[in-house]
Amino acid sequence: MDGILLVKKPSGITSFAVVSRIKKIFLTKKVGHCGTLDPFATGLLIVAINSATKIVQFIEAQEKTYIAKLKLGEKTDTGDLMGTIIENKSFKNYSVSEIKSVFQSFIGESYQIPPMYSAIKINGEKLYNLARKGIEIDRKKRKIEIYNLELIDKDEESIKFLVKCSKGTYIRTLGEDIANKLNTCGHLVELERTKIGEFDLKNALVLDSINKDSKMTSIYEALSSMPKYFLKKEEEKKAINGQSLNIESEFAKLLLVDCKDNPIAIYYKDNGNEYRCLRGLQVSHENS
Repeated sequence: MDGILLVKKPSGITSFAVVSRIKKIFLTKKVGHCGTLDPFATGLLIVAINSATKIVQFIEAQEKTYIAKLKLGEKTDTGDLMGTIIENKSFKNYSVSEIKSVFQSFIGESYQIPPMYSAIKINGEKLYNLARKGIEIDRKKRKIEIYNLELIDKDEESIKFLVKCSKGTYIRTLGEDIANKLNTCGHLVELERTKIGEFDLKNALVLDSINKDSKMTSIYEALSSMPKYFLKKEEEKKAINGQSLNIESEFAKLLLVDCKDNPIAIYYKDNGNEYRCLRGLQVSHENS
């Protein structure tokens, strides 16, 4: 009962609603997810159950891949097709070379202002709640990185593209920024997340097919991309208690594993060969 599920989220429901359904299926309150998908968006949602909730931050920190469709000439208050049109602007049938040139300008690190219609909390209140009241407040810029931006298809009024990006990137905002660089405006009409790190949508379960016997990915497997350190017998108790350890390794973070391949904790390199506990991973079978 400890692990992650790869879920294929359908359009029209929130990520929170997916989590609520999983809680009922597995009869546990301890469920979380890695990276919120907007209600209109589809695709890969990773749901963590019981002790696997301890590794959510490490999974959602990985790069993400999306396929999006941007409608040109119309701006909405939400940046997607769920919002109200607030601006119309002329546009042309852009050439492939024009679009690729604009795409290239987004590659690398930059700063992005999160949209008002987002789940970010300011003084304890989610931005989208303020936006629904007609309140707009200043938001801090966030550093993001676009690793890849590819044109998939285009027609006279829309552009379909693939983007590989860092955690915290808002694809709705990216779509608006792309439209602005094309001297028009736009909003997303489709958005699908296809990957989070090495986790792929093609391996995800349809939400309606999930039951209490659905196969989960273990914590050990979920952290397969993280460098491992296999504990010596005399080190196991120290690691379980979160004590610092002297480990010869070049890696900034290590997954500490006992002799039976049970994940014990994630440690980080502090000074020289000294590693300190970042997150304990002792599996608990309490469904509280």
